[in-house]
Amino acid sequence: MLVFQVGALVKVTLLLHKRIINDVLSSKFQGEDDVSLNKLAVLSGSLLTASDDLISSMYSPQHLDITTSYLHSFLGVNQDIRKIILLLHEKALEEPMEALLLADQSNEKTRKWFRTCFDQIDNCGAKVLATLATANNLRDTRFV
Repeated sequence: MLVFQVGALVKVTLLLHKRIINDVLSSKFQGEDDVSLNKLAVLSGSLLTASDDLISSMYSPQHLDITTSYLHSFLGVNQDIRKIILLLHEKALEEPMEALLLADQSNEKTRKWFRTCFDQIDNCGAKVLATLATANNLRDTRFV
């Protein structure tokens, strides 16, 4: 069950990563906030490492403490990405009124998609943490 939950979490994150490449790294945001885009580049590498660590912790023998640590690291990177992505979309919405045309409705839909995706990552992460806590409790009661 834990493996399937982690798999779902990684799949949603992969979908998010692809969407960031298509929507955020498009020409729409180029040159607007190079600092944020540079942070995203660094976080992309961190996300790769955190994903690799989390996935490798699923191989036997599983050490629940290590998996929990990797999960927290993975979710932390996603939170850092969330802050940058939502900040970029907030800045895009603050453009002058004359720029508020059909393109901003598209931007609002994109921002809602990102919020929903990040919320889904949080939900999946909470489920994995709950499963790990339950498994940890079961493991501790067996040796009492």
